[in-house]
Amino acid sequence: VQAAVFELLPDGGLHLASLASRDLIVDPAADATRDEQIKTVVAELREELSVRKNERANLCLPSQAVFSRFVKLPGNTPQDVEEIIAFEAQQNVPFPIDEVVWDHQIIGDKRNDAWDVSLLAIKTDQLSSLANAITHGGLRATTIDVAPMALYNSLHYNYADVTGCTLLIDLGARTTNLVFSDSNRVFTRSIPIGGSNIT
Repeated sequence: VQAAVFELLPDGGLHLASLASRDLIVDPAADATRDEQIKTVVAELREELSVRKNERANLCLPSQAVFSRFVKLPGNTPQDVEEIIAFEAQQNVPFPIDEVVWDHQIIGDKRNDAWDVSLLAIKTDQLSSLANAITHGGLRATTIDVAPMALYNSLHYNYADVTGCTLLIDLGARTTNLVFSDSNRVFTRSIPIGGSNIT
């Protein structure tokens, strides 16, 4: 688990003020104890980074915790996509829609009369369990993202001048995320092999 403190710069940019990480106590596959471990680790990281209790936190979830799918949607404007995305979510998410929390992001500009949209969903009880662990660790979860899209957005907004195809590799404990970016297009793949397979 990693935690970072960012400061807002006068020009609107962000400055990484401090960073810390902790290993989870047992094998990552032991999910039954994961929430308790996260609570303990968050409390330790909060203390190490001198973060006030109940400070708001932006969470980045691992890709294996979230259902994701890229869809192409018609429409003349992004607002047209907003009007039909709820229907698309019901068609694409493999769980009852009232049992999940879902969201989407439009990727780039319209191409070939369609918009590329990233659709993401997580079971409500799973997200609530994680949010409760964060809360008991002393932080207040406000924004939730998923690792591959956070990596893409970081590249897109911080290195807008990069041209051509770029590959980002994020090696985690259980999953390796590959993010291919080419101008306003993105393709992600999560491979269920990570550091724990090596160690």
